[in-house]
Amino acid sequence: MVGYFPRWLMPLFAPMISLGFVGCSALPQGVNTCVYVSNAGAATFSALLFDRTTETFSTTATYVPIAKVLAIRFHPIYKTVFVATFGGKVQSYTMTPSTCALTDLTSTAIANSTNLFFNYLGSFAYVVDNSQVYPYLADGTAGTLVGPADAAGSGSVITSHVSGSFVFLGDPASGKIYSYQLGGSTGSLANGTNVASGLTAGAGILDMTTTPNGKYLYGTDGTNLEEYSIDAYSGDLTLVSTTGVGTTSRSIVISPNGYTAVVANTGSNTVKTYMISVVDGSLSLKQSYATNTPYAGAFESTGSYFFVTNNATNNVTAYGVSGSNFTAIAAGAYAVGAGPTAIAAINLAY
Repeated sequence: MVGYFPRWLMPLFAPMISLGFVGCSALPQGVNTCVYVSNAGAATFSALLFDRTTETFSTTATYVPIAKVLAIRFHPIYKTVFVATFGGKVQSYTMTPSTCALTDLTSTAIANSTNLFFNYLGSFAYVVDNSQVYPYLADGTAGTLVGPADAAGSGSVITSHVSGSFVFLGDPASGKIYSYQLGGSTGSLANGTNVASGLTAGAGILDMTTTPNGKYLYGTDGTNLEEYSIDAYSGDLTLVSTTGVGTTSRSIVISPNGYTAVVANTGSNTVKTYMISVVDGSLSLKQSYATNTPYAGAFESTGSYFFVTNNATNNVTAYGVSGSNFTAIAAGAYAVGAGPTAIAAINLAY
């Protein structure tokens, strides 16, 4: 556990981050920023080391998993990373903080795994299999998933709540978002209630996420971004607002301090940043950045840098972050494998 900043603690540190005490570009000596990228077109998986002093990348290694990687998730507590592959397995690795290199742990056979997500304490993993989501008991040390532990819920897009009490599933076929309470020792998805979302049925939902303080959920159908308030006791969702964001908006990411939302618009070749109101969670456009087919994005742990995969040009762009304003690093885009999609970033002490 040493050297890992659990994301479930982020709400406690949000005021410090917003004041610059945590979210600074310089980290203590002995901390690396590691970036992991799925090169879907090449069916490979890259480990990158980002030097915060020179703001440059280097490639530690390129791995060849069982099949192309569709999702990359860090365990919230332990220094392990899990990847969902198109070949019907979830693979786990340990991360080496000094180099960002990965070491195989194990794999779990899941017939059609396309996505996974952990609850905030990392005790359960929710894995998409044929548009059904199943709970698995997760061991972050051994890298194992045991289960499925209980019946499935409907959906293929997943996010969870900071309290560890709720999981939200998005069903692209119906355009609905389902709110589930987590039950007992199995992580069962109980009392599923749905929102008759305005997100386009059949065309979305492409992505969704929640704010670190647990108050709001944002979901995109490729054109619009919908904001929902979350009932802290029931997990029920209430539509608050709808914002047009671009074309083929595949990714929505919230900064660790909860004050900035970032949308990657693959079709309109833009990355847009929005300020999140502390009063009602509404979005105000701050900046729009031109790039080439942005597919997915990720903040590193402090929120000082943002990384985005550019699918058609086979590279990754890094931005320095100040509030809701981004500045592309001087070194420019960094080449990775063919067709990069999923990306994840983390700071690790060594």
